[in-house]
Amino acid sequence: ELHITGNTQFINNGNKNKEALTQAEYSILLQIGNADIHDVEFELTDEAKFSYPLMLDLTGSINNVNIERASSNYSVLLFISDKDTGYNLDNLNFKDCMCKDHVIEINNQNTELTNINIEFTTIENACGAIIITNHGAISISDSHFTRSKSSTDKGSVFYTPQQTNDPSSTFTVDNCQFDETLGSSFLVSVPSGSEDSIQ
Repeated sequence: ELHITGNTQFINNGNKNKEALTQAEYSILLQIGNADIHDVEFELTDEAKFSYPLMLDLTGSINNVNIERASSNYSVLLFISDKDTGYNLDNLNFKDCMCKDHVIEINNQNTELTNINIEFTTIENACGAIIITNHGAISISDSHFTRSKSSTDKGSVFYTPQQTNDPSSTFTVDNCQFDETLGSSFLVSVPSGSEDSIQ
C-alpha cells in the first residue's frame, strides 16, 4: 500500500513545457491500487516545465485509492493517458482536492470508472470533477459528485473529445448522483460531424 502524506510538495517538475512533450510526464506514477495520498501539493511556476501530478500506467484495474487535500495549481490531479490498453478504476475517492479546472482527465479510449467519489466541503474551494478529452468506450457508473464547481462553458463532468470519431464510440453515465454542484453538472461538447452515442 502506498502512503504519501505530511505536507509533501512537488514543485516545477518535468523536462519540457506541455506543448513540447511527445509523451506525458508525471510526478507520481500509480501502477497499483490501495493508495492513500493526503496533504500533497503540486505547483508549477516555471512555464518551461510540465508534468502531470498523478498518472496511471497499468493494464487492468486500479482500486481503493483515497486522495484528500491534494492540490494542483496548473492541471488536473489525475491524468489517464491514451494507451493501447484500457483501464478499470473502482473505488477512487477525492476529497477537497483543488485543481485548475478538473480533478480527473480521461484521454484513454477504453476506460470504465465505478464508485468514483469526488467531494468538496465548501463550493468556494471547488473545481470540476472529470473531463473526457477522447472518445471510445468510456463509462462512469455508481459515482457521486458533491459540491463541485465548473465554469459556464465546462461541466462538472465534461465530455469534450478533440476529434471526430467512428459511430461505435459510446459515453455512458449510469446511476451517478450530483449534489449541490455549481455551474453545469454535465456538459457535452463534440466536434461537428461526431456520431458519439451518449447514454
